[in-house]
Amino acid sequence: MLGHALIAEVLFQQGVDTVFGVVGHGNMAMLSELVATHGVHFVAAAREDGAVSMADGYGRATGRVACTTTTFGPGLTNTLTGLTEATRNGTPMVVLTGATPPGAWHRQSLNETLVARASGAGHQLVHGLDTIRRDVTEAVHRAKEECRPIILAASEEVQHGRTEGLEQVPARVMARHGHTTRPDADSLDRALGIIATARRPLLLAGRGAVRSDAGSALRSLAERLGAPTATTLLSRGFLADDPCHVGTMGSMSSQAGAAVIAEADCIVGFGASLNPDTTSRGTMVDGKRVVQIELDPSRVSRHHDPDAVVIGDARLVAEEMVALLTDLGAEPATFRSDGLAARLRDHRFEDEFTDCSDGEHVDLRTAVLALDRALPDQRSVSIDAGRFMVAPSTYMRVQDPSHLLYPLAFGSVGLGMAAAIGAAVAAPDRPSVAIMGDGGFMMSLQEFHTAVRNDLDLIVMVLNDSTYGAEYHTLKRQGHEVSISTNDWPDFVSTAKALGGTGHHVRNLDDLASLATVLDARTGPVLIDVTVDPEVLVGYAE
Repeated sequence: MLGHALIAEVLFQQGVDTVFGVVGHGNMAMLSELVATHGVHFVAAAREDGAVSMADGYGRATGRVACTTTTFGPGLTNTLTGLTEATRNGTPMVVLTGATPPGAWHRQSLNETLVARASGAGHQLVHGLDTIRRDVTEAVHRAKEECRPIILAASEEVQHGRTEGLEQVPARVMARHGHTTRPDADSLDRALGIIATARRPLLLAGRGAVRSDAGSALRSLAERLGAPTATTLLSRGFLADDPCHVGTMGSMSSQAGAAVIAEADCIVGFGASLNPDTTSRGTMVDGKRVVQIELDPSRVSRHHDPDAVVIGDARLVAEEMVALLTDLGAEPATFRSDGLAARLRDHRFEDEFTDCSDGEHVDLRTAVLALDRALPDQRSVSIDAGRFMVAPSTYMRVQDPSHLLYPLAFGSVGLGMAAAIGAAVAAPDRPSVAIMGDGGFMMSLQEFHTAVRNDLDLIVMVLNDSTYGAEYHTLKRQGHEVSISTNDWPDFVSTAKALGGTGHHVRNLDDLASLATVLDARTGPVLIDVTVDPEVLVGYAE
């Protein structure tokens, strides 16, 4: 067996059944073996950065180790932005690539460890023919344990060498980090002392609570404390069946949710880092007691100094709190009530703003709400970066945190569509929606054809003001030349059709009224081009 065949075999044995990538000299033998011998599903992207973002979306949607592949050199450098995003999000991923021989002249020569270092990803070299099984296995395990991409690099000598007669170095068994840490009794007592005396406590669930499957325990604790619940943005959909759930806490809160959070006198965060997005730059926790429950001690006080800290698994801590409060016979607060549930249930997002649509433009908030209503409850949603993102981040519903993709950990524009494609591959039974600005779409439009070629159920809504909107308003406010942020793009609907999909213009409310009909009639990827007035201040430029 040749080295590339063994590399493919071990990856398949480790659970890799889907690969996103671009074929090149440095990876083609390994990729061919994965597809031809092991039946791995290969999604061929148009560019390597798109491939990495697709794998990122796939990993977020499935919770599994994702896999992407590129050639060495420029193929790998093309991944840098998407790779940094996946690293900062904590997406487990294997990036399969070639390694140019050290010291030898090669036009595409690159030290791939520099890409790993720049992006924050890990690096795993296949050291030799006799270490293939160990090195490939460790790359997959490291991705799981370190919660980040690992660049797995194999030289041509290793890929094309023969492994017969070589005893493979066994893979080292890597101990999994414990995820069921029980809380210290003293820290638990201090935290409960604050929580039990609060008149208006609120429970906040972050990704740590999602990972520990703490939903049932947190619902019980909320009832026991008389506390409403909230989530961080990336945990949206968690606890959504709680009648006293206020939705997202932070800069993307609804007005109704923000009002309830403002009334709270104690925030109890489970697996939430309390970053500036969650606390709205600290304003949502000012004057409140804060208790932070966190499995990883390094995440405590990273953004906000809490009044009490409990180190432990979110589910176990919540269960212990319920048991202790029950033993104490503590009375629940009255903050959680039927009246609050009715207040939240009756809230309408449309009441939060004045629709600024006219005969030539549609208010992007109105467009997003129409999209939300036109979609089935089961959908994947990917939100790209731009000033428009406040509306979909506030108004778009998802049924589970894994259904929301928010590729903004690095703050890059243009990753949203590729992430949505990854989610569409992961869950072909539900539509995958990318909500983007015109600039983000132009940065990634080539991947729309990837969705067409793979017959994916992709819906792209472009909120098109023909500008980089945040920059436009910042330039205008500071007295600079605004024309440098405006663009004369091609017609996006014609572009979508040229790429093999369909498209629909939305220039006014009459056009928007037919959105549900357009979506119901789709047979493949569809683009909705919404004309937005750049002068209307909606989002971060406000």
